[in-house]
Amino acid sequence: DVTLGYGSYGTYDAALDGNAASGDGKLAFRLNATTQGTDQYRDLPEGRLSAINPTFTWRPDDRTRLGLDFEYLESRFPPDTGIPFLGQEDPVLAPVPRTTSYQSPFDGSTQEVYRFRFLAERELGEGLTLRNRLYYTELTWDSDGTLVLGAFPGMDGRLQVQRTLTLLDDRQKLLGNQLELAASFGTGSVHHDLLAGVEIASLKDRFTQEVGLLPPIDLLEPVETAAPPIITIPPLTQAGDSRSLTIAPYLVDRLRFSPKVQAFVGARLDALDYEDPPNDTERESTRLNPLLGLVFSPTDALSFHASWATGSAPPSTQVVGPRDPEESRQAELGAKLTFLDGRGFAGLAVYDLRRENIAIPDSTGITRQDGDQRSRGFEIDLTLEPFRGWSVQGGYAFTDSELTRYTETVPLQPPDFVVMDYSGNTAPFAPRHLFNLWVSRHFDLGLGLALGLRHVSDQAIAPDNWAAIDAYTTLGATVSFTKERWGLRVHFRNLTDTEYATRGFGSASAIPARPFEVRARLHVGFGKR
Repeated sequence: DVTLGYGSYGTYDAALDGNAASGDGKLAFRLNATTQGTDQYRDLPEGRLSAINPTFTWRPDDRTRLGLDFEYLESRFPPDTGIPFLGQEDPVLAPVPRTTSYQSPFDGSTQEVYRFRFLAERELGEGLTLRNRLYYTELTWDSDGTLVLGAFPGMDGRLQVQRTLTLLDDRQKLLGNQLELAASFGTGSVHHDLLAGVEIASLKDRFTQEVGLLPPIDLLEPVETAAPPIITIPPLTQAGDSRSLTIAPYLVDRLRFSPKVQAFVGARLDALDYEDPPNDTERESTRLNPLLGLVFSPTDALSFHASWATGSAPPSTQVVGPRDPEESRQAELGAKLTFLDGRGFAGLAVYDLRRENIAIPDSTGITRQDGDQRSRGFEIDLTLEPFRGWSVQGGYAFTDSELTRYTETVPLQPPDFVVMDYSGNTAPFAPRHLFNLWVSRHFDLGLGLALGLRHVSDQAIAPDNWAAIDAYTTLGATVSFTKERWGLRVHFRNLTDTEYATRGFGSASAIPARPFEVRARLHVGFGKR
């Protein structure tokens, strides 16, 4: 299968999905490849991404499966810090053309990712399977990005945009192995689907991050004057060379008491050994993370579920100071309903999520574990086919997110600083309301029409809640035509040309989103299905 796409602002994409198998089904090969790019809506350099993913599977006999998977991805997209906010009370984005950019000529971000996976699976007997996954990931990330600090009056009274340049050089290597045994058996009237295993993972992360000085640039008539060399600020330089080893045995059992009642019981024991010699940091911790769940289905069309779980993860290598594992707890209640003879589906989920020891960069660019966050809310999903050829899909999410503990070091005139407490503020980029609705109509001749809207309520851009991205509603449409193994689809995005913004890089700016645009995508299939 081949897919080709092109649209506004020189946006393009191409994808290939090729499959081949031997006649007896013992050997199979699949190749996925994609490339994407854009000339950008805003005044920025071109961005592009390419990836390739070959997969090989061999079944030497009916009980054995071996799989080898490789993936390579390269991403080159320029950083974009957006447009600064103005005003102390009710700040708004600066009244400049939405394409205006204050990025420096030194900006650039390149990521290269290599992933290897090897799977070996063997059926040992009736209801008993042994499985082993070996994986390796290598990440290289070089990113130099301008950070807008705000707009302030200059010597001539004109507003000047203050900027810094963040220089990141990051190298990560992850090696792990997951061995597990799956068993299906019964004890009396209860049927068990048991999964027992152990995962061992080693992560190495070597990085340096520096902050360089950039000259201010005029807000209304930006003329770049930055020139090499870049002078860095030594107190803001970070570096690390950390190694973490995690050994985690786990056990999960799905208990089927009857067709109407099922339960999930499990636990994972995470033993973490962490060290970062350059920062003289060593940590050892052991966390038991349980998992509990229950599903009750009074009828085939209605089910209720409840779950509770905890989790933990190694700390970020960029943290300065104490480095404790990041922890989370989540509880959820929900229900699912099927109606109209299977042509309708509705889902409801209510949740409470808590995270502790979150690593968040403060206003100086230094990353500290000074964040605890609580999010609670509910989500509703609806899928409906009221008449033949008609389809309705909608969803609504309500989120109440709060920084339950958050302090930030704000620099003043060197060497002075002040510690700000933002506990109780709304978490950044957590809109309280999110709503989407799509209505589509498909005709027998292969023609399809769809119309949809999306609403996002206002959202703070930083823990201080000083500025926020305004709420917005966008409208989109799709016209498609499908015939056997080929199809053409045309997307119309932001039909009403709504002006809105998305998150930026930093706590004083936001990125103007794209106006109305059109994208077309052609899909062609070859070979046997």
